[in-house]
Amino acid sequence: MKTKRRFFEFREIVPQFRRNARFVLVMLVAIMVVNVFTPLATLATAGEIRITVHGEDVDFGEENPMFVDGRTYVPYGFFVEILGANVDLPALSMLPLRSTMENLGHIIEWDSATRTANIRLVAQEIETANDARASATAFMDRLVVNDAMGAALMMSAEMQQVFPVDMVMFGMHGEVIDFTIVDEMQQEDLNIFIISATHTKGAAVHSVVVDANGEIAGVQVVDFSFEPRLPSANANFAAEAIVVGEGTEWYLDGLLTIPNGASAQNPVPAVILVHGSGGQNMDTSFFENRPFADIAEYLSSNGIAVLRYNKRTWMHSHGMQAAVVFGDDITVWEETIEDALLAAEILRADERISEVFVVGHSMGGLLAPRIAEEGDLDGVIMLAASPHPLFVISYNQNIHFINEALAAGEISQEIADMHIAAAYAWLVEAREMITWPIEELAGRYIFHMPALYQRSIYDSLPLPIIIGGNRPTLIIHGGRDFQASTEADFLPMVEATEGLAHVITMYFDGINHLLMQSQTDFNDLRDYHVQGNVDENILRSMVEWIVR
Repeated sequence: MKTKRRFFEFREIVPQFRRNARFVLVMLVAIMVVNVFTPLATLATAGEIRITVHGEDVDFGEENPMFVDGRTYVPYGFFVEILGANVDLPALSMLPLRSTMENLGHIIEWDSATRTANIRLVAQEIETANDARASATAFMDRLVVNDAMGAALMMSAEMQQVFPVDMVMFGMHGEVIDFTIVDEMQQEDLNIFIISATHTKGAAVHSVVVDANGEIAGVQVVDFSFEPRLPSANANFAAEAIVVGEGTEWYLDGLLTIPNGASAQNPVPAVILVHGSGGQNMDTSFFENRPFADIAEYLSSNGIAVLRYNKRTWMHSHGMQAAVVFGDDITVWEETIEDALLAAEILRADERISEVFVVGHSMGGLLAPRIAEEGDLDGVIMLAASPHPLFVISYNQNIHFINEALAAGEISQEIADMHIAAAYAWLVEAREMITWPIEELAGRYIFHMPALYQRSIYDSLPLPIIIGGNRPTLIIHGGRDFQASTEADFLPMVEATEGLAHVITMYFDGINHLLMQSQTDFNDLRDYHVQGNVDENILRSMVEWIVR
């Protein structure tokens, strides 16, 4: 089968988000979790996918299928040969296998164990295609057997672009052991299932949305029974339950770890830990790692109180969606800044506390100077942060993943160039849109995220605040951080703050985005699967800087 390949336009395989407000929160939480912005395309080598017709292997010769963004693409000539030359198909050299065949009334059966797509050339029964409950059950069944790829292939194209199943479902909560559908409802052409699931890290309630095509169009964690890590019996500090925003609709459960002996007569400095983007708990637990718990325990063991709390998008994600608060008009004020300032008020009112510092990680680090300025705090620590607007960070991370795939031989130079050109076009569009009047940004998206949210980050960039003030600032960066890289993110901050007496920058070789020593050769999320702890050299440097 030798058809001349003309590569398809990037936007044909990466459709824009659905603008339906029901999906905004689901999409935002999915794309922002643990500060990971999904690359524009995730490609696998052609040999990983086997295609059969009624069980018989298809020989594609030199024109192999491609696995792009969780979807299998096959040469145009395959459809002509199997279905006949008169079939009405788009004039593209590569077409998505599942959607093309199903639109023509045939069935695709996916075997995740053997990674085989079997084609049945028969009319697909509408009842099977639209059996939403069966789709939701099959989706969860695949999670129970840890088949993240199989689950991802059940999702709509939009969801595949923004919802890394293994990270969101397994990374934050642990593997799925069992589940039960406890409720279901219908909203227009959508079926919504409330599912109670048992994970290795606790019990969760998920909302799974199935569209009219039987595809998974939305996934959200409604509730999760999380327990923060508490101090050991012989620790030299205590843990006190704190409520940030007590009495308000968006109250947050928190924990204050405070050194033994702290009092009005012997006050101690304190820090507020501010999360990166997405829904995160007070420990920022990810797989078996808990960076904020590590920081709190070390600092409090060394004379510094620490206040950490569940982030609003973790604790109230379902309520925020229902109240249409987390819609197109969301900004970093609602997501992060307001709660950090409420936490600061708690510490200011505590007679056992002297100075108050803000310690922000990733996006929280980017926002930390603004938080300190608005709360008149005593100092700032930026961990694994970037000085750039979010659309630049997204662009840089996409280029990183594209180049990683190219270096690994997973994509050709031609495909890499195609994706790089598409990412750059989005960057140009974002730079233009960010200059528009705010009233013209409502309902628009930049790099798949609400333009007003992107604008709020742009208006909160750290370097103008740092350079224009004199508040003590410590910037810490790890050399193995692929999310906030040395070249694109850390060195520009070093250069911009050179000569400023109130700013100290520190570089730690071999440290990843979780502030832990990298234990793999991967420059991607697989580096976070390994259990570890925040590097002690970083923790010691933080203590020395705060005390000094």
